[in-house]
Amino acid sequence: MEFSLLGVSGILAAVWMCFGVIYVSRLIPGYSHSNDVMSALGAKGSPASKVHPYINNYPIGILFFLFGCYLYSNSQNSWLLLVSGVLVMAHGISHIVAGIFPCDEDIASNNPSNTQKVHMAAGLVMQISLLVASGIWSFSEISLSAWFRWLSVLCLSTSIIFLILMVWAMKKGRYVGLYQRISVGALVVWVAILNGVLLGFHS
Repeated sequence: MEFSLLGVSGILAAVWMCFGVIYVSRLIPGYSHSNDVMSALGAKGSPASKVHPYINNYPIGILFFLFGCYLYSNSQNSWLLLVSGVLVMAHGISHIVAGIFPCDEDIASNNPSNTQKVHMAAGLVMQISLLVASGIWSFSEISLSAWFRWLSVLCLSTSIIFLILMVWAMKKGRYVGLYQRISVGALVVWVAILNGVLLGFHS
């Protein structure tokens, strides 16, 4: 693998996601990173509903998809890179789908619209795709290094624990956003580190 802009797209996706969410949140009065989920940024009726997909969903989705293509195209005889590439591509596509189909103004409604159902399905694919990707690196006998394997286990475990906490917090309405950010963030950081490690190995 040679260094290229495409080859750092996983790192760029993580950085863009961090600053993109922070920027758009400032356009919404009263938005709380601790209590509000990220989907609320682009929800119907949100002051940022029109710009959020173009600042976050689409560019982030494209960057993840490109990194997935990079992994896939350089997999050669590595099934780990091949499968990871497909999963990261699916993650990127899901970001784009979630932007096209925003959630309802009342995200917690008992009668969600079809648009929100698609949005939630895309969000589920986002989470599962990276959980599986980090999982195969955690438990495969083939790995880039021992420390990366343990890092994968740490990121996977952190994401699952805080995903459970997020579901539990939904009933109380507190810290849902915080738990979501930690759960998703652990996986996004894992992608960025994987990107960095691959650059180091093949520079």
